[in-house]
Amino acid sequence: MTTVEVPSLERLRALQAEGMQVGYKGIYIYLRYRAILEALAGIGFDRVLEVGCGYGIFSRLLPADIDYVGVDTGEAEVRVASAWAAAHRPSWRLLREPVTAHARADAAFDLVLLSEVLEHVPEHDAEALLAASVRALAPGGHLLVTVPNRLHVRNRARRLAGRKLVLMDPTHLREYTLAEARRLVDALPLTPVAFRGAVLYFPKETVVARVIRPESRLRKAVVAAFPALASHFVFLLRKPA
Repeated sequence: MTTVEVPSLERLRALQAEGMQVGYKGIYIYLRYRAILEALAGIGFDRVLEVGCGYGIFSRLLPADIDYVGVDTGEAEVRVASAWAAAHRPSWRLLREPVTAHARADAAFDLVLLSEVLEHVPEHDAEALLAASVRALAPGGHLLVTVPNRLHVRNRARRLAGRKLVLMDPTHLREYTLAEARRLVDALPLTPVAFRGAVLYFPKETVVARVIRPESRLRKAVVAAFPALASHFVFLLRKPA
């Protein structure tokens, strides 16, 4: 089976240059991608389903020889992802369809990616989406889930100052505390394999970043020691064989 490579900072910067064409600007997005690939390191897979693939920027970091299916409901997103795949990964399939439509492919995939999707789905639909993702996994397959942290460092600072918590992204319908995120994944009939925080944002981040670079080892060490402070949570789970 194929395994991923954790990208270098140079590779992330190159991908950032590509992603900026569709509005994916900050390096923090790409550092989140690296955290996902770190969680997947050593996991073998050949058949991959990405639910909510967006413009297909993250998938460009996946091995070229996998059997890949990406689904999303956004017309522009699938068009961009399809155009890149046609030029660079012609065997990959990009589909514009509801994110639950992949349930038709029961037990078909070694890896299902559900990254930064659940926060965009109405709460009453999230359970069905997770259940469909589990069904799509082959026995022994892995589910990768990421969700945004409601109590990241900047919101904790706001709370200490007596200010209202704010969503990290105005398109989010909700964000999760670490306890809420753990309850979400613990309810699945899967075995936990790995967990990590993704990225560390500070209040006045544009100023702080001049002193403590976003990719610095210090930030990574803080996130490793205190994942509840991270911007996002990354969970990797395995379906029983």
